[in-house]
Amino acid sequence: MPLSAFRLEFSGERADVTASVNDVPVMSTPGGRALDASVAITPWLLTGTNVLALSLTASGTAPPPAAAGSAIFGVRDASVPGSDLIPLTSLVVEPEKDPTVTSAPPGPNMMGSAGPVTARTTSSSLQLRRSVVISAPLPRWAWIDSAVIPADDDTSAELWREYEAIWKLLDERRLGTLPDLLRERTTEYRQALYADADELPSDYGIGALVRSGAALLPLPAEPVFHLFGGGRLAEWTRQDGRPVVTFDEGGVGRFFRFVFRRVGKGWTVTR
Repeated sequence: MPLSAFRLEFSGERADVTASVNDVPVMSTPGGRALDASVAITPWLLTGTNVLALSLTASGTAPPPAAAGSAIFGVRDASVPGSDLIPLTSLVVEPEKDPTVTSAPPGPNMMGSAGPVTARTTSSSLQLRRSVVISAPLPRWAWIDSAVIPADDDTSAELWREYEAIWKLLDERRLGTLPDLLRERTTEYRQALYADADELPSDYGIGALVRSGAALLPLPAEPVFHLFGGGRLAEWTRQDGRPVVTFDEGGVGRFFRFVFRRVGKGWTVTR
């Protein structure tokens, strides 16, 4: 029986290009550098209506005519190693062309249907959006029904203390606490990616990294707070958007993302 694994094939160049799924940024090209990548997006999807978005932004002026970007939404059979992505719909920006024409047309597909493309242009950006209805049964991820997180200084400071606590336990090598801390993330990612314990360890792979001698870097002095997923998800990052929890492995940065949702008065690592 096929195992439906949803992915986004992304490209962007000559502008800050960001692809989002259900208000969750999944891939970007900060600084306008060229990038082609593929990313798993099942953990951000739900059965029913989803929103795919692509934005191109230039600092201070409208995106240059040469700016380009694309987000191809597709599915592959995870039970067949190396199987090709089957495109379901897309958002595509090409120089000097109408993105509502270059993007895939609306209509039904093998997994549901895609709505029309809407485009919004400001003085410095172009934003494309379209709805994507998925008929395939997907787990109801915990974050989807979480409470909206207040966008205030007290809440962001409270969440920063969670990152400080994670950094401290890593610095003190109390690695045995990681499986409980990451339980929801691990459980849902294994479901979404059809992964086993060897492919997706319960400690996020941090234990093996620490044991290899990688050095934990200090937390950034000026982190940036983000709310997304309709305000149900929160994360602190470095100024360049990279995760705050970073190891140096022989001169190579290893980044570990911790995305939280609100649970009562506390926090849970969900991604």
